[in-house]
Amino acid sequence: MKKITSYLTIIFAFISLLNARGQNYQTIDSRRIAYFADQNGQISCIRIDSVKAMQDDSIFYPFTVIQPVDIECFSPFYASWIGKYVTINTDGTNKFLNIRGETIIIKTNANPGDSWIAYTGNDSLMIKATVIKHDTLSFLGINDSVKTIEFQALDKNMNPIEKEINNMPLKISKNYGFVTMVNFYFFPDIEFCCGNWLKAFTLVGLSHPDLGINNLTWKDVNDFQVGDELHVITTKPFCNDWCYNPIREKTTKTIYKYLERTEYADTIAYRYSRKESIETIWTDSTTSTYHYDTLTMIVTSDSLFDKLPGEPIVRSHELYAYTMLNKNPESKILLRSQYSELANSTGDSCWLRLIAVDACTFDYEYIRGLGGPYYSYLNWGPFCLGEERKLVYYKKGNVTWGTPLIINNTRDISIDPKIKIYPNPARKKIYIDLGSENYQHSLSVFIYDTQSRIKKTGYIHSGNTAIDVSDLSAGIYVLKITDNGRPLKIDKIVIE
Repeated sequence: MKKITSYLTIIFAFISLLNARGQNYQTIDSRRIAYFADQNGQISCIRIDSVKAMQDDSIFYPFTVIQPVDIECFSPFYASWIGKYVTINTDGTNKFLNIRGETIIIKTNANPGDSWIAYTGNDSLMIKATVIKHDTLSFLGINDSVKTIEFQALDKNMNPIEKEINNMPLKISKNYGFVTMVNFYFFPDIEFCCGNWLKAFTLVGLSHPDLGINNLTWKDVNDFQVGDELHVITTKPFCNDWCYNPIREKTTKTIYKYLERTEYADTIAYRYSRKESIETIWTDSTTSTYHYDTLTMIVTSDSLFDKLPGEPIVRSHELYAYTMLNKNPESKILLRSQYSELANSTGDSCWLRLIAVDACTFDYEYIRGLGGPYYSYLNWGPFCLGEERKLVYYKKGNVTWGTPLIINNTRDISIDPKIKIYPNPARKKIYIDLGSENYQHSLSVFIYDTQSRIKKTGYIHSGNTAIDVSDLSAGIYVLKITDNGRPLKIDKIVIE
């Protein structure tokens, strides 16, 4: 009996391995992440987080996204946009589930001309699937054999009827799965809340191998080379009690130019200049200030930002996700305060989708190689102000875009070339040499870690002063020297 059980275990494991690695024309591959874009360019992903082996099937569990579960509640834990799970059978049958738990059947081994009933609803609606084509297509720079499956909606008497799903064919590649597909969670035409949520999607990227678009990370957003420039305008109005009549507006024009890039194992350190003009418009006057300084920025991975598009982020009683757009260059968008947690009528935890009042919420956009956030909401109302931060020009290598800003009357307030910091890297002590310069006040010294947390402070007066850094862990830090709050020196230091 034990031997039989062992043999069955081995057989189930083999079936699971076979399905996980992928049969020919299998719709989903558990080894890779697939990226799909809808007609608006919004990207959704498929990543299989676990596989369960059954006797003749393997059940794939994709990562969940924020989905409605009933008329009032959304959940980040219930289902993916392709359904709660996908069943892969050894005979080539792939099964998906919609929001009502109804099954959609895709027969990947079917040949041109073969038809079957892919879906039967409780309302007598049926969807017939037919393989209409089998040819070679080019996508993501590769060629592969592809089957095209067309849907036709039928009434209870098997008569064809018009449905949107009729115009949403599936295309399945022999080696890479879906090339075009739909969000099966709302198959075939489930209306929810504000209309029909069914969408068609096109494959725009894959991992293993990396083809087309892949996830946009924090390092991708902050990927700059020496000589790159960003020109940014930030506008922020200020107003009285009810905000109907703004009494002043502040416009900041900033030019960032990247001067130095240093790469470490998991960190990138930048030194960049910031030229800035600030104009404040009052009801009866206008004031302008200008300055120019040089700063240091440390870029590491960001575990929340680096999540896949649509992957839920739950913090306290707030729920949100980043949306990624298929454009050149790609960007990620964070919609602020999307959902708020509450208890529904059954006592289960659920999230209520928030509705903006007077356009008070706005999107934060982060762009590959161009930083962020950029945002805009300019509608006035009694509860919120218009505010905007927009990129108006950039220079990346030999590529330029937009109209450059011109900022005059600036003065250098942060770099004193006479101040020397050594040794760098350091182990026990660093020395700050002020040269022959005499300052009227003691200068303040701050050492920050890569998370902008102050790790050490001190004061220096003149000449050459030693700072004990033996208690700091090995890593990258930022050292700032100020004179009554005015930056004199900001530099990167390395502790070994």
